[in-house]
Amino acid sequence: MLGLMLRDPAARLRVLMAERDFTVKELSYSSGVSRATISALRNGHVKRPNRETAELLADALGVRLNSIWPKL
Repeated sequence: MLGLMLRDPAARLRVLMAERDFTVKELSYSSGVSRATISALRNGHVKRPNRETAELLADALGVRLNSIWPKL
C-alpha cells in the first residue's frame, strides 16, 4: 500500500517534509514558494507545479526534482 501511495507526488512531498521535520511555513521560508502553493501541492489540489517551483522545493528538501515529480 505504501508503494502505491508514494506514486502520488502529493504523498511523496508530505513524506519528504515529515522526514525533514518541515512545516509548510518552514518549507515556504526555505524555498521561497508560497505557503498556499505548498499546501495545494501537499493536498493534491495542484498535480504538477511549474518547473521553477518544483526545483525550488526539491532544492529546499535536498532531493532531485524527479524524486517528487518524475514526469516534470
